[in-house]
Amino acid sequence: MQLSVIIVNYNVKHFLEQCIFSVFKAAKNLKFEIIVVDNNSSDGSSDFLKQNFPSIILIQNSANAGFSEACNQGLQKSTGEIILFLNPDTIVSDSSLESAFSFVSTQKNCGAAGTKMIDGKGNFLKESLRSFPGVLSSFFKLSGLADKFPDSKFFASYYMAGTNTSEINETDIIAGAFFIVKKSVLSKTGSFDPAFFMYGEDVDLSFRIKKYGFKNYFLPYPVIHFKGESTIKNDDYFKNFYGAMSIFVKKHYNKFYSSLIKNAISFARILSQKKSSEIKPIYKNQTLAIIGNCTDLSPHLSKYFEKIINLESVEMLPETTHILFDQNTYDADFIIGFANKNAGKYCILIHFPNSKSIVFSNNKNSKGTAIALN
Repeated sequence: MQLSVIIVNYNVKHFLEQCIFSVFKAAKNLKFEIIVVDNNSSDGSSDFLKQNFPSIILIQNSANAGFSEACNQGLQKSTGEIILFLNPDTIVSDSSLESAFSFVSTQKNCGAAGTKMIDGKGNFLKESLRSFPGVLSSFFKLSGLADKFPDSKFFASYYMAGTNTSEINETDIIAGAFFIVKKSVLSKTGSFDPAFFMYGEDVDLSFRIKKYGFKNYFLPYPVIHFKGESTIKNDDYFKNFYGAMSIFVKKHYNKFYSSLIKNAISFARILSQKKSSEIKPIYKNQTLAIIGNCTDLSPHLSKYFEKIINLESVEMLPETTHILFDQNTYDADFIIGFANKNAGKYCILIHFPNSKSIVFSNNKNSKGTAIALN
């Protein structure tokens, strides 16, 4: 087997469906398998997968084992030479997946690689490029200063500000949302550490990969990561995230340096503490343009948008806010490329032919929207 795609799912059935459709299409020229580890979802994910994707290897956990442990369960079942850990709220294309696979397979001394992630409106997600946490970078990131000065190489050093995202670059951290690595590398470094229940596990594994002398790479091939689907930034999010960073520095840095970073993290947490709640997507006064021959989807979308227009081609596109492409005419490469080229301008709705849902997210901090078609 050339490629094993491991997806950990927790209550995002419809986003998972679109993700799987994208993988099946993108990996069609490879010998591949998809392994889904379901962390005791309550939305019927497991039954849905059994009914609609019988060829997928499904591991059903009786409790939420966390991201790291679930990834490791999938890894134990895998037979591929290359492993792709992939979030269920991602959409990949032929070129992004095949290019990443080819790079990791052939690049000398490559440990792991990640790719250029964009949100549902095509905006670059800065966690695609990250450096290992230091005292100042941790403080600036967790206090919010890195977000206030995103182009500053000083304040946003954690996100490697100033790096050309249109080129292949070395990076420190590979995001767990799209983490592609040779199984032979993991046999040396070990896989994800279960001590990290959620967050920080990708930082830890990336650190160990580089510690063993391999290089990590950022690849400029865009994939959509809706981002907000698996987790809402509430109090539990902040607790888990800050806790994960504390585990990481204690594990990898000397006592003195670890203490400095932990103090910086603690201070930054106090400064950034706030009550967070789910951000609801806004549809009022929004227009949806359906491009191509999929007008049968209009009745399912009418309650979400004030106006729906049907167009034969993207060249006819007027001023609008949301777009649904007919994927019998426009493939994922075109759609993701369009979103990337028009970053922040349009919200892209995803519906693969013969799928039973439509998914989209018009705010990277929102849970997003999944529409069931049956």
